[in-house]
Parts: sequence; C-alpha cells; structure tokens
Amino acid sequence: MQDRLRPNSRYSVLAPAFMTACLLFALAWPLFDGATAQNASGKFNGLIAFVSNRNGPPGEIYVMNPDGSGQRNITNSPASETRPAFSPDGKKIAFIRDFQRIFVMNPDGSGQTLILDGPRVGFSSITSFPDWSPDGRKIAFNGTIKGSSDGADIYVINADGTGLTRLTTDPADDSSPAWSPDGTKIAFSSIRNRVPNEVNYEIYVMNADGSNQTRITNNTKFDSGPAWSPDGRRIAFTSRRDDNFEVYVMNADGSNQTRLTKNPEQDSDPKWSADGTKIVFLSSRDGRFGEIYTMNPDGSGLVNLTNTEGVFEMDPSWQRLSEPFVPMPSPTPATTPTPSPTPSPSPFWVPLKLSSSQVILDVLTCGGRTFITVKVAVGLCDRIVDWGQVEKSGNDFAADIKAETLPGALCGPVAFRKEHVYDLGVLAPGTYSFTVTSRGLLVNTKQFSIGGQTTANAIDDPSVFVFQHYQDFLGRNPDDDGFSFWTRNMTQGCGTDAACLERKRIDTSAAFFLSLEFQKTGFLVYRMYRASFGRMPRREEFFTDLRALSVVINQPGWEKELADKTDAFVVDWVNRPDFRLGFDQLSDVQFVDRLLQNTGINLSTSARDVLIADLAAGRQSRAVVLQTVVDDADFVRKEFNPAFVLSEYFGYLQRNPDEGLDTDMSGYNFWLNKLNQFGGDYVRAEMVKAFLSSSEYRARFCSQ
Repeated sequence: MQDRLRPNSRYSVLAPAFMTACLLFALAWPLFDGATAQNASGKFNGLIAFVSNRNGPPGEIYVMNPDGSGQRNITNSPASETRPAFSPDGKKIAFIRDFQRIFVMNPDGSGQTLILDGPRVGFSSITSFPDWSPDGRKIAFNGTIKGSSDGADIYVINADGTGLTRLTTDPADDSSPAWSPDGTKIAFSSIRNRVPNEVNYEIYVMNADGSNQTRITNNTKFDSGPAWSPDGRRIAFTSRRDDNFEVYVMNADGSNQTRLTKNPEQDSDPKWSADGTKIVFLSSRDGRFGEIYTMNPDGSGLVNLTNTEGVFEMDPSWQRLSEPFVPMPSPTPATTPTPSPTPSPSPFWVPLKLSSSQVILDVLTCGGRTFITVKVAVGLCDRIVDWGQVEKSGNDFAADIKAETLPGALCGPVAFRKEHVYDLGVLAPGTYSFTVTSRGLLVNTKQFSIGGQTTANAIDDPSVFVFQHYQDFLGRNPDDDGFSFWTRNMTQGCGTDAACLERKRIDTSAAFFLSLEFQKTGFLVYRMYRASFGRMPRREEFFTDLRALSVVINQPGWEKELADKTDAFVVDWVNRPDFRLGFDQLSDVQFVDRLLQNTGINLSTSARDVLIADLAAGRQSRAVVLQTVVDDADFVRKEFNPAFVLSEYFGYLQRNPDEGLDTDMSGYNFWLNKLNQFGGDYVRAEMVKAFLSSSEYRARFCSQ
C-alpha cells in the first residue's frame, strides 16, 4: 500500500483564455483563441480538424473532409484533447492536452510527441490554439504562470520544444495569438483596457518579437480570436459588440470592420480556408449546441458540416495542402486509427547533470525508523523523471536520480525544489551513509549515525494527530470543544491494544472528511469545480476556497454563518472571470445543459425544465441554479468517493495526485478503484490506513 502512494450576462463559449489559474473543462464552449497559421506552404483546402464530445467527455480530436464527409476520431485517450492546429505544410497537428501540455501529431493521430509540458516549466494552464509560424519553425500560445495573479501572456517556442520565449508582459490577460502570413506580425487579444462589468477583450497586433503592440479594435464589448486571411490583407474575428457573439472581418489595420453573421444564436471562432474562399466557424444556430459551419468571406453560402444533433463540436482548423485534396471515405468504427504512444521521455528533453550544490540530503529519525529526504533544486525547464530505488550494501545506501532539461529554453534560473522521501526502515545503532548518483555519476553523500535511543514520531501523539487534521483537512486551527472531543476519543477504551488504537486513528482521521463541516465546505468546493469546469480542483485553489467557507459547526449561529458564507461564495463564483468566460454567452437552456453535462447526472425532464423556466422568468439566478445542480443527491453520491480519495492527497501528502511520483495519476486511480470495489468502505479498502502509514506522510513529522 505504501508503494502505491509513491507512484503518484453571457459570453464565453468562445472567449479568449483563462483569466485565472483555473483550467476550463475541455468540452466547454470554446474560448475565442487564435486561428491556425494561414500562410505559406499550401494553397489547396485539405482536412478540417475539430473537437467533439460525441464519444463522451473529455473532448477528442476528429478530422473530416472539406465537405463534412469522412468524419473520424484521431485521438483516443482519457485526457482532454482540444485546440487542434495544422502546421503550414499540413503534415502535422499541434494540440493541447488537458489545457496544460502542447503535443504534435500526424494528421491520422499517430506519432504524438510532447512539445511543451506546461506544469513542468511553470504554467498552470495553456488555453489558446498553438499557432504555427508561417515557416513552421515556431509555435505561439498563451500560458498562465503558476501562482501568478496576472492573466495569461503570449509565448513562442520552437517546434522542437526549445527556445521558450515570452512576448507579452502586461498583467492583464493576453490570448489568441495568430501569426500573419508573412511572419512579421502576431495578432492577439488582450483585456488590458478594462470596462466595468464587461470582459472587453480587444485585438492587438505586435511584431513577431513582441515589440510595437498596437490596438486595432476599440469598443466597450468583446473582440477576440483574430485569424488572418491567406493574403494577409484581412482579419476575421469574433465580436460581442451587438450583444451577441458574431463573426466579423476587418482590414489588417483595423479599418472597415464588417459583420458577416446575423443570427440570434452564437457564431464564433472563424478560421480561413487555404485558398481564402471559405471561412469555417462554430455556431449554435438551428437549435444545436455546437456545430462546425462554413461560409463565404461575405457571410453567404452557409453549410453545416458536422450536423450531429445532441453533441458538441468546436475548435475548427483547416489544413493547407500543396496539391489538390483527395477525399477519404468515412471509416467503419473498426478502422479508427490508434495514435502512437507519446515517447517517454520526449526526444526534446535531454539528460540533466545534477551537481552537489543542487542536492540536499536530510536525515530524519522517529518511531524507530530512519528516513532520508532528498531535495533537488531545479529550474522551470527541468524535471525529475526517476527518483530511483534504494540500494543497500552493508551500511551504505544509494539511489540513482534521473533528471532532464529542455536545452535552449529560456526559463530563467532555479525556481523551486523537488523533494522525495526514502524510508530506510529500522536501523541498528551504527554509522551509515546515503549516496545520491545521477545516471551513475556521484552527486552527493551524507554520513549519519544511529544511536540506541528511539525518538517517537510526533504524529503518533493523539493531540498532535488531531491538531494536524484540523489544519490539513479543514484549513483552520481546532476549536476547543472539537479538539478535546477527538483527542479524548483516540485515547479512551483501548488501553494498550495496538489493533484498537490503530482503528481509532483510522476512524478519527476519516471522520474529518466525513464531518458535516467538510461536507458543507470542502466537498462543496470540490463539486463546484466539477460542475463548472468538469475537473477536480488543484490543492492550492481548493484551500483558498475552503477558507472562504470556514465555519465551526455547533458554535452559536453557525447555521446562519454557513448559509451566508455559502450564498456569498456561490455568487462570487459565478462572477469569477473563468466561470463567466465559460457560461455568460450561453442561453438559459445551454447553461443548464452544460452543468448537467459536466456533472454527468441524468436529471428528470421535469426537473430540468423547472430550472430553465425559473431562469427564463427571473425567479432564480444562475448562482441559485448552479447550487441546485451542485447539491443534487445523485451528483453528491457520484462524486463522494473521488472527493474522498482526492482529500487524502490534499490532506496527508500535501500535494496534488499528479505530483510526486504520481504524474500519471496511477496512485489516485488505484485508490479510487479500490474504494469503489468495496462500496466506499474505507476500512475494508484500507485506504486511510495506507495513507496514515505511508513514509511520505510520516516523514512530515520527523525531526532531523
């Protein structure tokens, strides 16, 4: 079990990017991001790539012929795969996985290669289309730095993953980069000129090196998603200036802004065809949730290409070919291509030689056991790919750590430390050594001695155990009554019975997740992220939101305090930029259906209709409807076990489940499957027991 812990208003559908560190759900109405490069290599219209949820969430990438025939899935993984962008020669597709990583693949889905690992180089999210330079050598994108209160900025990276360069530094949100066909300019969207109560993105143009940033649209509403025509003379974009998202076109200098679409529903996300005779775009017209359409550059000749009722399509991108396109027939399900697995590590990462100054070794002893904590100083473009296994020879221990770096990337100096705990077990008195090597080369060695006296682990003290649980799970100091109750509960009725004492620890620990306080605060926060964005919260954002709801149950007036805090929290939530970007543009029907889609619950038709009718009549606000969906009994039951497992990582291990050695979520998935297998019984699943006894948890409370 311990080993398992070590693996480790309305506008948005189409808005430009995250304005906070949150990651949007992949199947949300698309953000208005930049067009794929409309340049050079080809002049014939090829395939159209797009994203669909027809196989269920999360989104997958499809391609189709220019007339909409031959639709076929080219990605198939549990991850969210969105924002496809054809390279200028039409031979590659760049795309975003889980709004955090940029990959490149062949047009049939094979050869998937990691270009940029966002979290490892310091990004919390990447949301815009990865836009290719006309020569195919660079990719522009927008990224939000972890922990930053600023919005996203525009970056450029070489197509081989090197040379990461930041182009914009404005604290406002910059998004939707789109390279001009001659490669000298980049159009983008920015919210740096704010208007009260509006998300007023405007379109700017800058030189390819980030200089001379010039605004070319100017109104109090929303302009975003610039896409250059192949001849570089015009820019198509999305605007909300008429209180509805519509497709516009203007000259490259911002003059002659002309509306192309005129429909009461939403039209957005335009991209030009290679020959400049068509524009592909996203629309919710014809009573559909989201379909891919084409039209002539003057707005005439509308054609629905996807025509799949009941599902959602978005993120169109048009392939450029150097010779006439040869249509491919519609495949049978059996012929759906299987993408090649991503190389691990990516060929663009190279071995990093660690120095002794980068590696610190600490010896921790408690409870009769000895732990070694290894801290490795790394830069934004470095990563630890293997912490190795402890090898023992006599009194000498060793572990070989493998690190990698992105050569040539401009990621700045050392930014943070990575830590790993090695459990050496119970050692007899004597002198020992622990040596760290890296790919067989000596890095650092620490000598240490073990005496005959055993030092207790502080976490074995019931009062420390209870105090720490208040901190780790409820995000607050204990109240006197609660602290006394749980401390007394752990020490009564067992005497020296070790098995009884262990059960008390397990049950007391689990009680903090099961408590009314956590269910009304922490579990609510978890469900808000699930319902709004279709994802679990990250630890840092979870505890920020948890503290906003903090309340001590059974204190005088706690019910009103909790109700007031909850109401204020939900109202604030629906006014947050990332929520508004995902929901403001939607109609009342789409708003409710989006929440139901994100939650995965089957609300009865009558209950759904009541929510929609209440919104339409103004009887209920969107905040109230969101809370109604979040509190749905089926949704609460569905998410109980996933939230339970996530809280174990947040609380005991103080990290996200995809960090440490668990970057593939294998540890989280193992425990979720086991908890489900035993019907949510954490005792029979031995989940809480495993986390409490893990080296990673217990080493937190040892002394040097």
